[in-house]
Amino acid sequence: SYELCATASAAARAVRDLQSSSHLFVDLEGRDLGCEGGALSVISVGTALARKIYIFDVLSLHFSDIRPLLKIIADPYTLKIVWDGRMDSIELRRTFRIDFGRVLDLQVADVISRPERGAEDEERKFRDWHPLRTVCRYDTSGVHALTGLKNALTEHGSYGNSRKTVIDHGVWMNRPLSETYLSYAANDIELLSRVYALFQSRAHVSNRTRNRPELEIQSARYVRMHSSPIPKDDAFRMSNLMPLEVLSAPSGAGAVSRKNCTKCYRSLSAACF
Repeated sequence: SYELCATASAAARAVRDLQSSSHLFVDLEGRDLGCEGGALSVISVGTALARKIYIFDVLSLHFSDIRPLLKIIADPYTLKIVWDGRMDSIELRRTFRIDFGRVLDLQVADVISRPERGAEDEERKFRDWHPLRTVCRYDTSGVHALTGLKNALTEHGSYGNSRKTVIDHGVWMNRPLSETYLSYAANDIELLSRVYALFQSRAHVSNRTRNRPELEIQSARYVRMHSSPIPKDDAFRMSNLMPLEVLSAPSGAGAVSRKNCTKCYRSLSAACF
């Protein structure tokens, strides 16, 4: 279940509840999020185990109503858990001029976990569906395909119902939002919670027996890699491959000698070229 926060009083009640949670699941919805011409519609936030899910209607609330929520999102101590937070991060910066504070991107954890579970891209890239198949005869070591949230549970051997409704994202800007769209937003938070619980049980993320602080460093690099909205047809900044120098950052001389990529517009070490 979820609660729609479209009034100042509802938003205030939700924030009080969120402030007491050990970690939060966060997902944004809108029209072409993170892209040129895009716009934010709602911010969905779930408490630990997704016991409570709040959907903040950005179009109906004043900035002053949302400011306490934004403070939590930007807080460097409260852990925010996302799946591919790159577009969400761009939208937060464009709309509110804030960044995720402490963040864990489960898509990063998914890629990191592959050697541990015998699912290396070097072996998988020869399959028909794999994004690297067209270039599989070249050296693609260090290049990893990305998995979507709705497929994550299946990839990790959990076969519960994780299907998502197909919707027209342009309709996110209409009001009032239908039950279908609100349920869609809430379902993403529930999926995030399920994936996080599964990853914790297998130590793919920090748990009671294993601390993995490096994942938060990698996640921060990942979600903050683009500083401004990107064109919708940009194949280099919107590909389904993990960008280089997210999982590992160059050090020593490699960190000093850098070049600007003319395709993704990132500053990368010479080893990437």
